[in-house]
Amino acid sequence: MSQGVESQYQVLSDIKKLDERIFRLQNSLRNIPIELSKHEKELSQKRLVFEEAKAIYDKHTKRLREAEQELRVFEDKIKKAEDKLMEVKTNEAYTAATAEINNQKGEKSKLEDEMLKLMSDLDKETEKFKQSQDQFKSEEGTFGEHKQKLDAENKNLQQQLKALEDEKTGVAEKLESAAATLYSRVSSRVAGPPVVEVSQGMCTGCRIKIRPQLYNEILGFTGVKQCPSCGKILIPAPPKAAMDPASGMPTNGA
Repeated sequence: MSQGVESQYQVLSDIKKLDERIFRLQNSLRNIPIELSKHEKELSQKRLVFEEAKAIYDKHTKRLREAEQELRVFEDKIKKAEDKLMEVKTNEAYTAATAEINNQKGEKSKLEDEMLKLMSDLDKETEKFKQSQDQFKSEEGTFGEHKQKLDAENKNLQQQLKALEDEKTGVAEKLESAAATLYSRVSSRVAGPPVVEVSQGMCTGCRIKIRPQLYNEILGFTGVKQCPSCGKILIPAPPKAAMDPASGMPTNGA
């Protein structure tokens, strides 16, 4: 049995544990932008509803202001026409002036009907506008809280990741040159932690049975080996602790 290989397995085991923690942290970090994007989408939907309601509200408000101006114009025209009516001297002119006044009053009546409908519609659109505005502001506040929380989480995870990577660098310095080169090469080629255990002849990375000879070589510490299927570095799984039948707890070997 090679004590050197056994010690390398122990270093690789320590690296494996760190890699697994690093991998989980990296997954958590990758999920943060996804989570933020989900909240951004919800905010965008509320913003869209608000902007659509505001556009309709603005359109009704603008048209009502225009109608009010048009009404003043009609009232001015009618007043001038009625004043002018007092000055006409022929029946023909009187008839024409009266017809013009009636026409202006008819247009004024149509405009007043439109204004009544506009005011009724505006009441409804104002309610929709205020409701969508409140919902948007509420979602905006919620988004700000989520973003602040996710930013803090991201900062915390980054700090943890940096600490683990620094620790891993120190542990990896204990690897011999050949093992370090192999680890570096495998790390660049596989997804997830590059070191996995082999248990009962099975690679725990890809769940494929390895050849008995290779399994025995790993258990015999003859060298650092790779899984022929997934390419990850294989180390022997630690022996399971004996269990005390009475307590159901691991025995201390005494």
